[in-house]
Amino acid sequence: MSCWSDWTPVETAKSKKGPFNHLGIYQIRAVTSGGEPIPIHRLVEVDPLGILYIGRSGLDLDRSIANRIGEFIAGKKHSGSKTYAKAKRVWDKYPQYSGHSLQVRAMRVDTKEEIKVAESLALDEYFDEYAELPPFNSARSKAGKDN
Repeated sequence: MSCWSDWTPVETAKSKKGPFNHLGIYQIRAVTSGGEPIPIHRLVEVDPLGILYIGRSGLDLDRSIANRIGEFIAGKKHSGSKTYAKAKRVWDKYPQYSGHSLQVRAMRVDTKEEIKVAESLALDEYFDEYAELPPFNSARSKAGKDN
């Protein structure tokens, strides 16, 4: 496995000719109009990066991270995007989300087996720090260890 990429606007990340045209795991966050992450108050602590979703690519039809980001934006075949669409309607009431945009970062992972493990580890690390999953994740992955 490699390291996390830099944070990139989702519109750039969804390009199949761009830097996310590979398999792996990814994180999505909301940022202000100035590009600063919007912190999220969690059950314990505050997530200063404002991670909204942790996901994976490559397990179904070898879809790249760029494909998954495109699906998230389009609201198709992506459970996290459905939650985001609903949240956006509520966010209109809160000034910290006014004019927000989304960014993504990714970690290249080369095999399907490693992708499941990498996603599971990323979700476990988040849960261990904040005692809950990112707001748009509905379940912990069970790959690699007992949950």
